[in-house]
This record gives sequence, structure tokens and C-alpha cells, in this order.
Amino acid sequence: MGKISKRRLLSLVVLSAVAVAFFTLHFSQAQVTGSLDLSVPPLQIINSAGYAVYQHKYFSGAYYAAWKSSPLGGSLGPNNFSIGDVDNDGSREIAAVVNYATREERIKGKTVTYFNQKIVAFENGNYSGGLPNWESPPLGESTSVVNCNTAIADVDNDGDFEFALLKGRHIEVYDLTGGGFSLVKKWDDYPYPIFSIDAGDADNDGENEIVLSIFYVGAPIIWKYDNASGNWSSKTAEPIPPEDYGAGFDMLGLDYARVRDADNAIDEYNKKDNEIVGGGNNDRLMVWKYNKDTQAYDLKFVSADLGGFTQGVDAGDINGDGQNEVVVGSCRTGQGRKRTPGNLCIFAFNGASYVMVNSFGLEFDLGDLGLGDLDNDGRAEIAFSAVPPPSLRIYDFIGQVGAGNIQLAYGGEGYGLEIR
Repeated sequence: MGKISKRRLLSLVVLSAVAVAFFTLHFSQAQVTGSLDLSVPPLQIINSAGYAVYQHKYFSGAYYAAWKSSPLGGSLGPNNFSIGDVDNDGSREIAAVVNYATREERIKGKTVTYFNQKIVAFENGNYSGGLPNWESPPLGESTSVVNCNTAIADVDNDGDFEFALLKGRHIEVYDLTGGGFSLVKKWDDYPYPIFSIDAGDADNDGENEIVLSIFYVGAPIIWKYDNASGNWSSKTAEPIPPEDYGAGFDMLGLDYARVRDADNAIDEYNKKDNEIVGGGNNDRLMVWKYNKDTQAYDLKFVSADLGGFTQGVDAGDINGDGQNEVVVGSCRTGQGRKRTPGNLCIFAFNGASYVMVNSFGLEFDLGDLGLGDLDNDGRAEIAFSAVPPPSLRIYDFIGQVGAGNIQLAYGGEGYGLEIR
């Protein structure tokens, strides 16, 4: 989705020598010779390049591309892959969705392309360049593709993991237990585009929900499964006010809505609870939280304009103090020589509200963003996909929020990312 926003925030710190560092650190596909190892710690990143899925890990003081799949044919979308125990055998796999064109038709003078998909899975020990260990039957021909992210999670809270994906404007959930294949649930099409999907305990009741970032609605949509009735129900979070839409837009295009602990609050059971953090075409960070009294998802915070579409957002402990921060990335703005860099913005909850404590200029457009302790040092690294060129970047946060900076630790080729 091509995105150009309007205003931008003056960066507090400007990164230097990013391009030089990237080309020094980028990996060569030909050098990837290891086998797939999804054990933790440390966490790992997967992304896609050249129709293959790549795994990147930290080992003996350095990041490297540890494994790659065989070229999968068709096309992988930017985030059509996930790590998790997708077949419920007790060990984790990488699952990915491959789109492939099946035929074309002329309808009312226009060429319409039809697509189908298959799910493939890679087990631990799969050699670099290896074929999938398992492949599904075709998911069903349509004019839609799976071009957004997927999720491996226990979305119906039955004790087993499912594989949830976005296909066009609807959700599909599959059970792949034991290498089997069954469609658990297929939703009707929404009238609006869905940009991404997440799964987690959004209402802090100990069970998972599916959370959709969606356009035109002005808020995330949360789906919950009731085991007692066997039914799914949905709630729409409190919409943001029109004055917080992006300049020139009459709607909110919500790009990412993720279930994360953003405020570090402790609930009545002495556990940290979750919020929903989001970003979109209004150039802002948005935070929602479930209200147990009203059973509604309240809008708790909308930031000032951050200077570009906030296409990446996540929360994690980037400075190792035991408290999570929210990290948001914004796209570059303008055209040609007047094009200005995007920003990487860090917010901290001060007990009453979210405050921006750092902002770093970026010399590229930022897409998906994820946080995770990749080198097992007690601090979450900041990873994101960027263009141009299509690339993976991993940054360390150095120092303390409000006074620290970021340092490029690794660069690689490709699109999208997931950290698990």
C-alpha cells in the first residue's frame, strides 16, 4: 500500500552512516547453510526474500541468517508466515502461506485473476534449502490473496493452537493438529480492508481473542470465542474522534493493532495486563484498554502527529528496567528531493499517560516492526522491515529511555518479520 503523509515531527537524534552499516552487515543468501532450530532462548526473527522464508538468529556474539527454506513458488506476502506449534506435536514449526495464480477471466472488459493458496510447514532440523515437511490441500480458489500477516495461537481456547490468516477481507482459521487439515471457522467478508491480525488476551480474562486492524471503522475489532455456547462474538473498540484522523482523510486506516502490555499496570491477581496498541494513516500512536466494568474497549490515548503513517508499533522492555516501552515507526513524507525521513518514536507510560521520550530519524520507509530480546541480554531489540531496498534492520537501544540512542546491530534482505 503506497503511503504518503503530510506533517512530520522534528527528530531529536539523526542516525548516521545507516546505508554504509547496512551494506556491511547484509547477508548473502548463498552463505545460509544451517538447519532449522527454533529453540529459545534467544528469540529469532523470520522474514521472506526471493520466494523463501529466512530465519535469523544471534549466536556467539553475532547475528546471522541461520536457515532458509526452498523457494516456495507462487508468491509470499510480506508477512505470510509465523512461528509456533502449528500441528500441536509439542515442538515449534514455521508455517507459511503461498499464493499462486490459477487462471484469468475477462469480465466486463477487465481481466480478473483467480488465486489459490496452500499452507506449508517446516519442522525443526529442516536443512537450508529444504522442501516443506508438510503441505496442505488448496485452500480454495477466489480472486483474493493472503497478503497480510498470519498468527499461530489458541484462538478458541481449547488447549490446541490454530493457524489464523487474512484472505482478502475475511479471516480463516485452520486446525493442523497432527498434520491434519480442517477449516475451523471462515468469516464473511468485511466491506472494508483488513490490514493485519493479532491474537492475545485483549480483555485480560486469561483467554485469547483475535484482534483486527481494519479501515473505515476508526478502531480495532475484537473477536472472542465462547466455549460454552460454541459461538463467536465481536466487539468494536471505542472509535477515535474524527479530529484525530489523518489530515486529508475522512476515515482511519488502522494498519496495526497488537495485544501488548503497554502501561505496566498490575491487576487484582498481581499480574500485568494487556492493552491494544495501534498505528495507521493518522500518523499517531493509539492505545485501547478493556474496561471490566463496562465490558468495553476504551480509547486511552492518542498521540500527537508523528510525521508519517505509523505502520509499525510494538511494546517491550528495550532498556532492561523491567518496564515496557511502546515503540512506533513512521513513514517518510513528501516527494522527490523534498522527501523527509521517517521517525522511530519511543513512548513510556508515566502512570497517567503515554509520553514520548525519544525520537530518532530514519533514512528509509519503515514497514512492520517488532520487539524481542534476540541476544538474551535482558533488553528487547528493535527490528523492522524497511525500504529502499527491501531489508531487515535490527537495532540495540543503548542507555536509558529519554537519554539513550539506537545502534544498528544487523541488516539483512527481505520483507516482513515475526519475532518468536
